Amino acid sequence: MILRILETMENGLIYLARFLAVISALAIGSITTIICVSVIMRRVANSPLFYAEELVGLLLAVTLFFALPLVTLRGDHIRVTLLANQLQKRGRAYLGLVAGIVVLAFLGWLIFESVEWMAFAIRLGLKTEATSIPLVPWMAIVPFSLCITTFGVIVQLCLVLARINTVGADQKSEVQTAPENLQKQAD
Repeated sequence: MILRILETMENGLIYLARFLAVISALAIGSITTIICVSVIMRRVANSPLFYAEELVGLLLAVTLFFALPLVTLRGDHIRVTLLANQLQKRGRAYLGLVAGIVVLAFLGWLIFESVEWMAFAIRLGLKTEATSIPLVPWMAIVPFSLCITTFGVIVQLCLVLARINTVGADQKSEVQTAPENLQKQAD
């Protein structure tokens, strides 16, 4: 029962992460378009888009942080597998749990820092220099993305624990570490 609930939660998070990844891809397309238009205007009209650098920087943050949940949930990030390759499947599962706990600590610290950073921007009413775009909505992307990523890692850790506990000692099958993130970390 709990395993099914966790799997449903993981699937829902993956759908949300895919939606955010689509927004991330649209932001990449927007960045490319803005840079191309700015370069053309610089060459043709000798007047580039005055807001290009600011908007590209903001869209870059969207690209990075909206892609983060999907990359983390799928385990598509860079890993060092020197130790993991030497372990059996069960050992890799436990190593994945330790890695997940470290990731949670890091994400928690980042969330704490990003919320303080955003609170500072709210107090000062920070805006971009050239176009006076309010920064708070753009800064809210960071803790939002990190919270979704954190929740996804927690769900995946719970799934691995549930699967480790459901494998009986008399079974000859290896431990199944289906959350792709933790399995890829272990491989």
